[in-house]
Amino acid sequence: LEKAQRELAQATKRLSVAAATLTQERERSAAVLSQSITTHIHDLAMPNGSFKIALAPLERFTSTGRDAVRFLFSGNLGEPLNDLEKVASGGELSRIALAMKTVLMHTAQVGTMVFDEIDTGVGGVTAQKMAEKIAAIATVGQVLCITHLPQIAAFADNHIYIEKRSSEGRTATVLAVLDYNQRLQELVRMTAGASTSRAALESATELLLAADDVKKSLRKSAAQK
Repeated sequence: LEKAQRELAQATKRLSVAAATLTQERERSAAVLSQSITTHIHDLAMPNGSFKIALAPLERFTSTGRDAVRFLFSGNLGEPLNDLEKVASGGELSRIALAMKTVLMHTAQVGTMVFDEIDTGVGGVTAQKMAEKIAAIATVGQVLCITHLPQIAAFADNHIYIEKRSSEGRTATVLAVLDYNQRLQELVRMTAGASTSRAALESATELLLAADDVKKSLRKSAAQK
């Protein structure tokens, strides 16, 4: 019994040292990751947003160390940081998730990411920034993105139109892969509604050309890394 107690004490000491080392590494990484995510959420219509990863010691050891990890968030100036799941709205959660995916895109090891209407409550310059971040993620993996914004749809490598149709008391979802001209018409519809004016068509064409330029630049940068 005494021998077992000595061995237990020695093992506990080694475990404590290993857990303390892991905590130190987590604290360093948490500071860098928190700052990086905060920088990205500022681009996504949350200029005063703040994100922080906080560590607190647990009373017992676990298979992943001795730390309780919390994600803290404040969306507005003057508001204190609080648990992310308690204070973030659906739109804020979507943008924070996109910021996280952008920061971790080279280390996440996820083959396909799905963003379902991540652009809720977003428009203008923010939509453009969001589109560029999604395109950056697409350089390292597949992205499936459901969107209602032309700024984001213009960045697609493959544009799939989704439509619900009702017939004989049933509803079916129909998917159609669009060619270049169909993409232009869909971007016109997303931008100008029922209007099919020359100005609307030129605007949609400019969106596609600008998106292609950004994607080429992102791919070039990705290839150089």
